[in-house]
Amino acid sequence: PTTILLNQPWPGGAFDWPRYSAIFRTPVDDNNTLFFHVTYVPPVDGKLPDIPDGMELPAANQVQTLFLQDYRAIVTQGVPVDRTVERLGTTDRGIVMLRKKVMAGIAAMKKGQDPEGVMRGSKAARLLPSSDRVTDGMMMAPSAG
Repeated sequence: PTTILLNQPWPGGAFDWPRYSAIFRTPVDDNNTLFFHVTYVPPVDGKLPDIPDGMELPAANQVQTLFLQDYRAIVTQGVPVDRTVERLGTTDRGIVMLRKKVMAGIAAMKKGQDPEGVMRGSKAARLLPSSDRVTDGMMMAPSAG
């Protein structure tokens, strides 16, 4: 599925100004993923800040940095493997269970039903109070004001 991250604040770091990005990752086919990243740097006191020493603006279609966790999940999977001739053993019980759950979910959706684990309605879809949000170790945007 397409992954979209919008309004991701990036305070501080080597860049001493606020910037925001929109990141899109979407499968093109079984072997390729489109990665599109746009960063917006708002003017500070009416002007754009200088690029920090040692950094250059990348040319189009040149990736200078990668989010390693995303790279591992998207790029390193390789070509899909033909699993139809696989012979799973007793130690592969978890794989068998997962595949049965996935196939049951697909069958439910074909019948117009929700797969297991889907919750609908106002009680299921709610925002957590801010006191319940886990923020330990996360980079937080500076508060306005």
